[in-house]
Amino acid sequence: SLSLSPCKIHAFTINLKNSMFGSPVPFSTAAHRVRGLMTIGAAERELKQGEQNPDFVALRACRASVAARLGVDEHTLELSMGMSADFEHAIALGSSNVRVGSTIFGARHYPPQLQDAAAAAQEKAPQ
Repeated sequence: SLSLSPCKIHAFTINLKNSMFGSPVPFSTAAHRVRGLMTIGAAERELKQGEQNPDFVALRACRASVAARLGVDEHTLELSMGMSADFEHAIALGSSNVRVGSTIFGARHYPPQLQDAAAAAQEKAPQ
């Protein structure tokens, strides 16, 4: 898998398409095949009745853009979005994959040293 911010998807798809058709690019795509896009929506997002999650809407738009640039039907690219708290909304917006481990297995319990590191990182994060 490859992680890209939405602003870098355009350049990536241009490079990918160019490499598929023989133009020089900075990486080889012999081992690369775009199968879909994934996002984890912002934590604790409160949606009003009838409101759509902007993270999921943005990923759908990215999929349409990537598909157009690659010349493929957008529905051949999977959307992976939604977790235990918002999977129903994600499915309604077209998700083909959801992550619901917490619903099945319960909340994760992290060792104290990981909790301390996470708390320190959150304190340093820009507000």
